[in-house]
Order: sequence, then structure tokens, then C-alpha cells
Amino acid sequence: MHRSAAGVILPAAKTDVAQEGLLLAFGSFVAGILILMLVIKRPWGIVSYLLLLIAILVTAVAARLAYRSYALMRLRYQINRDAVFIYWGWSRYTLPLPNIEGIRAQRTPEIEPPLSRWQAIWRWPAAFVGRTLTANGPVFVLASQPTPQQLLLEVNRGIPCALSPADPEAFLQTLSIRHHLGPNRRLEAGFSAPVLWRAPLLHDRLALSLLLTGWLLLFGLLTYLTWHWPAAQWSQEQRALLLIAAIISLVNSVAGLLLYALQRWESYLLWSATVLINGIAFMALFLIPG
Repeated sequence: MHRSAAGVILPAAKTDVAQEGLLLAFGSFVAGILILMLVIKRPWGIVSYLLLLIAILVTAVAARLAYRSYALMRLRYQINRDAVFIYWGWSRYTLPLPNIEGIRAQRTPEIEPPLSRWQAIWRWPAAFVGRTLTANGPVFVLASQPTPQQLLLEVNRGIPCALSPADPEAFLQTLSIRHHLGPNRRLEAGFSAPVLWRAPLLHDRLALSLLLTGWLLLFGLLTYLTWHWPAAQWSQEQRALLLIAAIISLVNSVAGLLLYALQRWESYLLWSATVLINGIAFMALFLIPG
């Protein structure tokens, strides 16, 4: 059964590729931990620095693979008399029924140009999920199958959606029944992000710029020291400079996050102080002999 009494329509089978994604994510995470352990055991130097970057990159890849695999496993379509709700990961896309003016099968490959190799790698394991530009404009593809197995929901306003229900006839029948009942409420089309992503901090460009700049300056300080001298040859002044910058970055970042909801300008001051101090520390490197 691909349909429930609550109007939930499952997409076409995608469990195998999602499980492969989770397995690869787990393997990448383990690899990142092993590389990090190697970094800890080695004397600090250029090789350790590069290994640390690789560990961070591999862990980030593991996190992305894990989320997209989980999101693909959670992909489903729910239809009520108000809208089609598409659940993807921690998000939900709402497409009001009054906005839908037609549905057609995507049988021509020209509707969705083939992904490049890098696009396919970036989207895997959910290769058919994402915003796609077509000859007729953008389309939200929220499917588990390629174009020939998708249904295109054309809209009178907003962006069309391409879906891949496992049972297209059940999907169309449920949609028709709900549409004839008429809406109970008026909804707006769009994504509903998780609570975490709606946090004010994530939409505060000044706060994000200050935080990012402070940590990039600290990273630049470490990079400059590592690239020019082995750790064993760092002077006491250089070590103290790096340690002070690291402590200030950590303390001010945490304190600013704790104060942000209550005293936003105090957070800005703390993060600005981090940028100023780390900038001075970076410039001071050129005045301290190695």
C-alpha cells in the first residue's frame, strides 16, 4: 500500500540508495575520526595541519550525506483539502490546492536537463531533489525517481513541483477528492523550515559576519605560524599570541551567543572585540621574530 487514510502518498522506492548513503556517511565519519586521532598523535606541522583540514572536510561530507539520506527516507507527500504537503528531511513544502492548475507526466527529458557529473555527486543520494532550471523556468524537484517517472504539478502562481509518487493513480485520485471538497483555510506556498533554522541569529548578517571574521582571523593566525615554522620552533611570544587569541575567540563567541537573545548589542561588541584582537594578533606576528 502506498496510500493511507490520512492522504499520505509514499514516493517510489528509494530505500536502497538511502541506506547506501547512510553507510557511506558512517564510513566517512569514522575516517574523519581516525584522521583526527592521527593528527593528535603527530607533532604539529604542515602535514598535521593538512590532515586536520582533510578531517574537517570528510566530517562535513559525512554530515551532508547523512542528512540527505535521512531526508530521502523521510520523503513523502500528504494531501488534504487545503494543500499538498511534501516532507523532506526537517522541512515541509506547502503547495496549496487552489494554486494547482494542471498535472502532467514528465515524459520528455528536455523538461529537466541532465545533471552534470559534479551536480549528481553533490546531490547524491537524493539525486532528484533540488531546484532545477528548465526551459519554462524553475521547478522544485522533490522526487526519488528520474524525470520519466515524475508528475509535474503546474501552478498559477509560484514555482511548479515535480513529484514521483509510487502509485500515481492513487495520488491523482486522492488529489481530485480533496480538491472537490474545497479548502478549509488559505495557505501560502513555500517551505516551512525547522525551528532551528528560523533562529534570528541565522538571519543576522552582521552577527554572522563578525563571528566568521573572528574565527577566520584565528585560523589565519594558525595557518601563518604552521606554514612558516615547525611547532617546535615557535617562540614563547608566538605561542602566547595564539593561545590568547584562541581563548578570546572561544569565550567571546560563547558569551555572545548566550547574550544574543537578551542583549544583542552586547553580543556585537563581544564579537567585534574578537575581530579587533585577532586582527592585532595577526599583524603582531610580523613584528615577533620566530
